[in-house]
Amino acid sequence: MTQSNRIPKRRYIGQAMQMPMANLRMQWARLEEIHAQSGYTGKRVLGIKVPYFQRSDDKWTLGQKVAFIESVYLGMSLGTYMVNATPENPDLDMILLDGLQRLTALQQYWEGQFGVPGEDGVVHFWGDLTSEEKAHFDRITFAWVDTQYTKEEEAVEAYNRHNFGGTAHSEADRAVVRD
Repeated sequence: MTQSNRIPKRRYIGQAMQMPMANLRMQWARLEEIHAQSGYTGKRVLGIKVPYFQRSDDKWTLGQKVAFIESVYLGMSLGTYMVNATPENPDLDMILLDGLQRLTALQQYWEGQFGVPGEDGVVHFWGDLTSEEKAHFDRITFAWVDTQYTKEEEAVEAYNRHNFGGTAHSEADRAVVRD
């Protein structure tokens, strides 16, 4: 048996990237302009099209969204999001394959739909922050995976691999400090 037969062939192309939050916000504005010009009216998050096979509702609680935004400020790992870009197939071009809850939390925070408590205990909204506080947030990078699937079945398989490959934690799995 040759080594090429021992591992799956790489049919899917994904490239890991890093994007500062400032660029993500600028991309959002640019994509919204593009969608307005093209007449696209489907569901979007941060300007990225949400395909029909993504779950359509907001699953994270307010507490989860706040914790995610706090993680950005703390410079913690944010996980990733995955966007498919394939001009050859407009139905699959600029669609979100993974990261809907993370991107929704960012969009809602930037839109002022919720605030995050600071070290002073006061809840602060994005619009109330100083330019220095916003600049700190904007410098934090968010990893994303750029894919180029041209067939719907490839995009659906990638979505399923990323969203159904693990086991969800239960409350009993939560880490606690020992006494």
